[in-house]
Amino acid sequence: MYCIYCGHKNEDGASFCTKCGKPIESFEEEPAPVPDIFQVPTGPQQPPQDPKKKKTGLLVGLIVGAGVFIIAVIVACVIVFGGREHRAYEEQMEIGEAYFQEEDYNQARAVIDYGKTVVSDSKALKEKEQEIKDDLANGNPGTDAGMPERSDGNSGDGNTGEETLESREEIQAEETQEQTQEQTLPLEDPDMADGNVPEETPDNPWVTTYNDLYFANGNFIVVDLDSIDIYDETLAPVFHYDSEESWYFSMAVTDGTTLYAAANTTSEDGMTGSSVIYRLDIPSGSMEPLYRNDVRNIYLGGCTGERLYYYSSTAQDWMNPGIYYFDLAQPSEHALEIHQSYVEYVGADFFVTTGQRSDVSPVPICVYDLEGNVVIQLAERGMSFEVHGRKIYYSEVTDPESYYPCVIKVYDIDTGETQTLTSDLYLLDFDVCQDGSGLWAQADLDPQTDGFAPDTLVKVDFESGEMEEVYSDPGNVFTYKEVYGHMYIFSGQEMLIYEPEYHETYSVYTLGADESFRGFLQADGAFYLCYVNRAQENVVILLQ
Repeated sequence: MYCIYCGHKNEDGASFCTKCGKPIESFEEEPAPVPDIFQVPTGPQQPPQDPKKKKTGLLVGLIVGAGVFIIAVIVACVIVFGGREHRAYEEQMEIGEAYFQEEDYNQARAVIDYGKTVVSDSKALKEKEQEIKDDLANGNPGTDAGMPERSDGNSGDGNTGEETLESREEIQAEETQEQTQEQTLPLEDPDMADGNVPEETPDNPWVTTYNDLYFANGNFIVVDLDSIDIYDETLAPVFHYDSEESWYFSMAVTDGTTLYAAANTTSEDGMTGSSVIYRLDIPSGSMEPLYRNDVRNIYLGGCTGERLYYYSSTAQDWMNPGIYYFDLAQPSEHALEIHQSYVEYVGADFFVTTGQRSDVSPVPICVYDLEGNVVIQLAERGMSFEVHGRKIYYSEVTDPESYYPCVIKVYDIDTGETQTLTSDLYLLDFDVCQDGSGLWAQADLDPQTDGFAPDTLVKVDFESGEMEEVYSDPGNVFTYKEVYGHMYIFSGQEMLIYEPEYHETYSVYTLGADESFRGFLQADGAFYLCYVNRAQENVVILLQ
């Protein structure tokens, strides 16, 4: 029996339709379809279709519709994500190149292989899209429209697909962490493509040197206590000067073209002292006396290009040095009303002094303008300072009854603002990281046990305040120098290098028993170890 409402065939004798639930009229044949009152037939009525044919047509329609929907989704994905995949590939190549420059070859290969996989997946997506179109054109319903796997089960980098997925997850997790911490790879900036981190532009091109090696304009400059030597880049001698037996060089300042050096002498009874300021033209090798003082010894602090600033004292009153400057344009000496102080740094429009001290006790640290007017007293009880561009970093002792601990602060010359960067640290001296993110220092990590013994090199992060122990050598005096993100340490007769990325220290060079360390030299994108050999000759070795 057929239902007149839905056309469903029910069992004989049924009172209600098992499909729509409405009462069934008592007739055996399938009723004619009920005409739609809103659509008047315009032609002869078609006989009712077989229900089996209806189901087959409906299934085909669903398959075709599903295929069209899949194609639409794929096309939309290609349009939306195609550009992203291309950008992702370029980003992966840049990251891989950065890892390669850092010599992290395993990570570089993983990143680059992942970038290639992104491109291969994009091609596979297009191939799958075409395959579905072909299947639909041939009347086939098609199969899974997901991302196909390689037929050989290999990801293309020698690993299985499971390993590749793990590698991708690790890389993505690492990239997410870097973005969260707002960190970038060391070689992200094109200016650093050669691995050299650009240094901050100095406030003043004039550098003060004392018993050290200096490099500028293609020349190595050595100022010893009793001599001045200049070498070219091949270490061929360019200039040599020996002072008289009783004269010694205190300090020198140079911009690489001109060098000013002060030579001092003291009478045998120690009652009088004399000083001569020399000017050396480095390109020509000519040296001449510029100024002589037969009463006071002179210790150069820096140069502005127009003036030499220095502190000076008599042999009898050496505990009360005064500050002076020498006018280079109109050769004459001028005294400033600043006493018991040393000129430690001269900038383009300011200079920094520390109070007179006979040991490592805290002293005032002050900033003056070039006329000798006080700009600011940074610390009443300071230990040391360092100038980076237009910022002055300094340490201030927090315990009024001791030499330590101290905190590190920074003063901005241009804004006049002061900021505290660290909590209490047990250290005497420090060096600010080249990128300004923290500091290196020889510190005492356990001052309560053995007294104050700064025998551990540490790195302190300004933002987090965390302190990392880098190197420790109790009983040995060591020195250190940061160069392009690496830390070089000289302890005993051994040169070591510390890699911050891997937190490892290893030896790179060892001096002979009769050789003595002179210092480090950073010049024109290179780094040198400077020492004196057994023949008392200056030796320079390229380290990086």
